[in-house]
Amino acid sequence: MDQAYLWYKRDGAKLEHHIHLLAFITDDFHRMQSDMYSGYGKPVIDVENGMLVVKNVPAPRRAYHFQWLTSNTQYMMRLRSVELIERVSRKIGFAPSNTGLPSEKKRNEKTREVLMKIFEDLKRLSEEHSSKLALVYLPTLGEIEGNEPEEWIQFLEIESRALDIPFINALSIFRSLPYENVIGMFIREGQVGYTDAAGHLNDQGNEFVARAIYDALKNQPALSQSLSLHRRN
Repeated sequence: MDQAYLWYKRDGAKLEHHIHLLAFITDDFHRMQSDMYSGYGKPVIDVENGMLVVKNVPAPRRAYHFQWLTSNTQYMMRLRSVELIERVSRKIGFAPSNTGLPSEKKRNEKTREVLMKIFEDLKRLSEEHSSKLALVYLPTLGEIEGNEPEEWIQFLEIESRALDIPFINALSIFRSLPYENVIGMFIREGQVGYTDAAGHLNDQGNEFVARAIYDALKNQPALSQSLSLHRRN
């Protein structure tokens, strides 16, 4: 979410558009809590004195010196020698130490604080550009069954109402379908030669989500006007 926000401010906001869809999965919230992703350094957004601040910039490029380790981290973590690997990785500056990290609850609270400020700023930018902002919660296969991530869904529902930002919960749409119809819309293990691709939407799933989002936009009065304007143009 932090990277999507920064990319939009740098590259997307300058483009003429009627609707801005900010789409995300649950893991995007947890990725905000680290200055690294898959071994690569990344900026981190924080809130100080009620304002958003960007830290860890320029992002460290040390991971490029460990390309093999970066690409095979998920497999290395399965080895019985993982503890030794972690100690070595921390020593060479590849992996951060967990010592002294706040609890998951406190990290999530901080992340929600940052998200509220991001939503506020994106809405302000949308109003300045006479466009409309909408939030889209995308599903992953592991979330289709069960109630998780209820805490994040409740947070997004409350904040979107408070800021008058349309919220499209595609996860709930998938949960309303028979499971045997749903699993064919996701990448299965080994189908794609890309790390961690399994569990994400495949072509069929993305097409289904696109249609669901479009239908939801048409049911939002303010957004449907933007769609009509786009069709006329």
